[in-house]
Amino acid sequence: MNFYLQFFIGLIGLGLSLSSLSRLKKRLDLLKEKMVKVISVVTCDKCKFKVIRRFEVGDYVNKQVGKCQQCDGTMFIDSIYAEKL
Repeated sequence: MNFYLQFFIGLIGLGLSLSSLSRLKKRLDLLKEKMVKVISVVTCDKCKFKVIRRFEVGDYVNKQVGKCQQCDGTMFIDSIYAEKL
C-alpha cells in the first residue's frame, strides 16, 4: 500500500515539473517575439540628410531635434519603427 502511495505522489510531482517546464518554454518564446529594436529616423528639411538612431523616450514624429550637421537646417524626426532582432 505504501509503495502505491509513493508511486502516485511521484507521478504527481513529475506532472507538475513537466507543466512548469512547458510554461517556461512558452514564456521564453513570448520574450523572443517581443525583442525588438525601435529606430527613429531623423531628416533635415533642407538637404534631406538622414540620420538613423535608437529611439529615445519622448520621441515623436515631426519633433524638432536640432541643427543639421551638413547645412545647418532643422532636423525633424521623420519616422519611428521597430525591427525584430
